[in-house]
Amino acid sequence: MLDSPDHTTAPHVLAEAIQSFADRLQLTTAVRNALLGLAPNASLARIIDPDSVLGERATCVLRIYDALCRTVGDRVDNQRHWLTTYNHGTEGIPLEQMHTPEGIRTVMEYLEAFA
Repeated sequence: MLDSPDHTTAPHVLAEAIQSFADRLQLTTAVRNALLGLAPNASLARIIDPDSVLGERATCVLRIYDALCRTVGDRVDNQRHWLTTYNHGTEGIPLEQMHTPEGIRTVMEYLEAFA
């Protein structure tokens, strides 16, 4: 499905990192879950298996966040602006595009090319 080069991430660390990412960007539970392919009101497991589909998506979302930080800096307002504004390079609104595996790949590849 998605390329996830490093499967050595401890399962509890992956879950904590995803929650920190969502908290930092003030994402609702529904948006966070959409990024992970979960039902809108599902609770995030305390452990995410990096080798599962959920783990692959979570790893890619964190790669996007890492590349976003390297591209636009650490200011949350800049990060949120980039994620929620139409981007000609990705041909869409990145945060919305990230609701599908194809969109995650598009945003990840775009940002990593600049980071």
